[in-house]
Amino acid sequence: MWDQWNSVFRNTLGHAERSLVSELRDIRNRWAHHTPFSSDDAYRALDSMGRLLSAVSAPQAKEIEKQKMALLRVRFDEQRRNEMRKNSIRPTEGNPQGGLKPWREVVTPHKDVASGKYQ
Repeated sequence: MWDQWNSVFRNTLGHAERSLVSELRDIRNRWAHHTPFSSDDAYRALDSMGRLLSAVSAPQAKEIEKQKMALLRVRFDEQRRNEMRKNSIRPTEGNPQGGLKPWREVVTPHKDVASGKYQ
């Protein structure tokens, strides 16, 4: 599309669509050279694809919307798992879990520690 813009697309599509073509060309090059993508980069790429497909009234724009929603679901699930993981490893300081024995019943402290003379 980029190479044929002036002869084929200039009279039909505007500057915004030409910018999308340029952006998607860069994304394609990054993908081809195995440059890592963040989920934000992937969402941006899908959004740009959807906008360009909508501009040319392509039916594939609906499939892009489905892929964007699937990516958002994965992203939100990942965030929820991270929050749950953070909550599960919070220190129990001040709130000991039920059923745990005091540490002095599990291990015998050294004599100087037990007598309070440890320095």
